[in-house]
Order: sequence, then structure tokens, then C-alpha cells
Amino acid sequence: MRWTRIMPDVSQPATWPSGREPDDGSFSAIFTPISPRRNGWMPQPAANTRILHPGGRPPRGRGAAARPGDCGCRAGRNTLTRVEGEAPEPRDATDGGRAGARARRRRWERHVVVDATVHHPIEAVFPYLADPMRWHEFAPAVAFRRQLDDGPVRVGTRWMSTDRIGPFRAHFIDTLELLEEGRRVVWLSSDPWNARVEYACTASGAATRIRADYRGDLGGALRWQAGWLPRWATHWILAGDFRRLDRVLTRRARAARRWELGHGTAST
Repeated sequence: MRWTRIMPDVSQPATWPSGREPDDGSFSAIFTPISPRRNGWMPQPAANTRILHPGGRPPRGRGAAARPGDCGCRAGRNTLTRVEGEAPEPRDATDGGRAGARARRRRWERHVVVDATVHHPIEAVFPYLADPMRWHEFAPAVAFRRQLDDGPVRVGTRWMSTDRIGPFRAHFIDTLELLEEGRRVVWLSSDPWNARVEYACTASGAATRIRADYRGDLGGALRWQAGWLPRWATHWILAGDFRRLDRVLTRRARAARRWELGHGTAST
């Protein structure tokens, strides 16, 4: 019987690549990766011996030798996206864990500010921001709006609201909190948005500059439906609403000019 011995106590019977056992009853060696230094087969290096590692970099981690001048206070890589206004709260060992609970609550807070320019006068832009029944024309997330309170729109007027979040729907109440005609309008959204949205408009020649301030605390199923979005993605989505509003107003202005030209030609 033949033996192939690679390392002490590692030779075992094996199946050959053909799937059959050898006809002569020989054995194949199977190598088990055991650290030779741990088993005493390799002597420890001398104190002045330099050990070379693959790639030229020694291992780093707990228990590894530090480089000269390394104080061990290197900052770890930050893979989280911090939303605006989410500053870390100081840890207090005497608060009974309340700081951790507050940090978990802040996890779902969102604060996004969008500065946009719509190339149309305020007289054309502001009515779209102050009337929820027009929002669906430039905001794809708006699925449904209906005024709940009778009478003209005033501070405190409420709307039944449904937003579309991918394949999901969020149902809530929108309330008009503040209205300064042609200048500023503030909306409050109930759970699950728990949000305050302010649109401030200023004239810039023939255009309108809009500062949109969104602040909310996601609740319920909306936390896992939209809470995973980083702040830059939320900003990009909201900024797209104003690009679409600009296109909506441009189409309306062109249609009005075509009507005026056609009406003038027909009347003459």
C-alpha cells in the first residue's frame, strides 16, 4: 500500500477525481490548513526579524502592533448619511437610557431645504403652491386631495390627502397653517408624515425664487417605505417637483399665446 505524507497526521483516504477508488488500494493525501506555528512546527522569529506580509501592509486590529506615532484614536469610516439638524446628543450615564431613546426617535426625523427658480412670475407660481387641488399637476407623489371644510380656503382649512410612495399609499390630513398671499404659505401634514412644509416666494425679475423647507418625523409603515432614503435622494425628488412646475407653467403660457394668436386671426 502506498502513502503520500505531506504533514504529520494529515493523510486520509480520499476519492479520486474520477469518482472511483484506486484499483491498487492506494491513498491520497488531504491537506488540512493548520497553523504550523501553533503546533510548534515552525520556530518563532527572532526579536529583530522583520516579517513581510502580502501587499506590504501588516494586519491592523485589536492586538496588532501600532505604528510609530499611532495613538489608536483613528476615526472609523462613516457609512451613514446624517440628515440636516440631526446633531449627536451628549451621552449621560445618569439618564437611565433616555438619551438612546431620543436618538432612536431622531432617526426618523427629516429636514430638507430646496432652493429653486421657476421662470414665471409669482402671480402664476404662487397659486399652485397654495392650492392642494393643483399639486398633482407637478408632484407625482400626490394621488388624492379633497377639501374637508366648507367655505373659502382660510387658515385652518383641512384636506383629505393620499400620497403615493412607490406601490404604497399614505393617508393623512393636510392643514393650512399660514397664508401670506403671493409671499408665503405653510402646510401641516398629520401622521404618518408628521411634517411642516413652508414655501417662501420672492420675485427675481420675470422669474420666481422659491425656498421650500420640509421638516418631518416619519411614523408608522412610512418609516420602512421611505425612511431608508438618504437626504440627497429626498432633496433630488423634491427639487424635481419645481422643475415639473416650471414645465407645466411653460406649457400653459404657450397654449395661451397660441389661443391669442388664433383668436386674433379669426376675429380679423
